[in-house]
Amino acid sequence: MPVEPATKFQPREVHETEDDQARNDERNDHPFPSAEEGGPRKRLPRGSDFVKDFQTTSVRFEDGLCRGATGDRCSRKLHALELADALWVELVPSFFGDLSLLYMNSANRANLSLAIVCPMANEGQKAVDFVDAVLAQCREFREKTFLVVLDRANKDNTLDLMNEHTKSTPDLKVIWAPENRGPVDAYVRGYREALALNPDWILEIDAGFSHQPKDIPVLFNKMEQGYDCVFGSRFCPGGSISDSSRKRYWISWGGTFLTNLLLGTKLHDMTSGFQLFTRDALQKIVDRGIESRGPFFQTEMKTYARRMKIAEAPIRYRAASHNVGNKQIKDAFKNLWRLFGMRLAGRV
Repeated sequence: MPVEPATKFQPREVHETEDDQARNDERNDHPFPSAEEGGPRKRLPRGSDFVKDFQTTSVRFEDGLCRGATGDRCSRKLHALELADALWVELVPSFFGDLSLLYMNSANRANLSLAIVCPMANEGQKAVDFVDAVLAQCREFREKTFLVVLDRANKDNTLDLMNEHTKSTPDLKVIWAPENRGPVDAYVRGYREALALNPDWILEIDAGFSHQPKDIPVLFNKMEQGYDCVFGSRFCPGGSISDSSRKRYWISWGGTFLTNLLLGTKLHDMTSGFQLFTRDALQKIVDRGIESRGPFFQTEMKTYARRMKIAEAPIRYRAASHNVGNKQIKDAFKNLWRLFGMRLAGRV
């Protein structure tokens, strides 16, 4: 049977009631100027304010005619596009931001190699737990090596436990350094061993859980912003010290204050030993030579890095990993004065 040709679509005429007109007149002050007004495109506010505005701003389509909050027909397509643009710009990045950042960080680290420097002494079984906890935070790297440095200061079975643990942990390497004369020598030996591996980044961390392995990603995230060195800080916002003596707290805080005053540094924490370096940055610091024989060597390293691109990241510090006596304090003042002279001479 013959098929009748389809009739051309004709939009039905829409008549506004007086109530519709009144409502539209009240909404004329909408966040997006009409095309006729030629106003700039504005973003809606974030969060709940955006949702509220989105809910109270009506955009409805009727038989191919768009009627927006102002009641201007057809041209209100611009209004709909503005809302869609605001929805994309304001809500989508905040919703997917953390997920995309996590993905990008993981992808970046998958192309990097990492060396971890950690001197130990008399840690016992805690050493095994600590190595496993640290490596668990570094699993995203293409290659990683945990360098444990042990010397004659160790009197228990930590060396034997570490050697045994290497059998099941290929990323662990034990360095026996009987020639060391103190903690500084252990760290410097660890730095040199790490640099010999030619890694992209080098992480320094104290054993015994005084530094928390769960804080490691905070340093990684900061380093990925393009810094040469990221220093863990107990005194910057978000950082903390617990289970430590008041004397140790004031030594660390006072040392930081005095160092910043004399050497022109601007860090919240100049004495922390939880830090992350690029290979080139650490190489430059080690090549300068570390003369301090006590805990002040951490401050000395940060002073040598003051011309580099550096940042701090908050860490949670628990307990004092070593005692600070008169000998260490005298060493600190001696080397602080030496560095102050170098600053006056323009050498740091």
